[in-house]
Amino acid sequence: MNAVEIIALIFAIVVLVKTVAIILVKPKLMLGLAEKMLKQRVLLTTVLLIGLGAVTYLFLQTMNITQIFVGIILGTSLFALMMIQYPKASKPLFNAIFKDKKKMWIAWIVWIVLAIWVLISLFV
Repeated sequence: MNAVEIIALIFAIVVLVKTVAIILVKPKLMLGLAEKMLKQRVLLTTVLLIGLGAVTYLFLQTMNITQIFVGIILGTSLFALMMIQYPKASKPLFNAIFKDKKKMWIAWIVWIVLAIWVLISLFV
């Protein structure tokens, strides 16, 4: 197995364990874990950025940025599908994001860099 397949394997196992063991059997465990993680926002942001960089590097060994971007679209669409099921909970989140934009600058920079990178790879 190459690095991409190993990452997919790990993520598939995590999804199955999380879905079956935590959400169906012990949902309060998942809520407690999420609350603890959200209290460590700076640490979690740092870990996620490092992970994002590492996974992107590994993916680029076997795929191009356009293929990776399409995968991101798939993941984003799945997340949006989940969010639209809870419009009353989603609306305050969207309002908070646009009210306090400075918390989103890292994510927006990543999206802009990825979009420019894709455009360069397609047209240059």
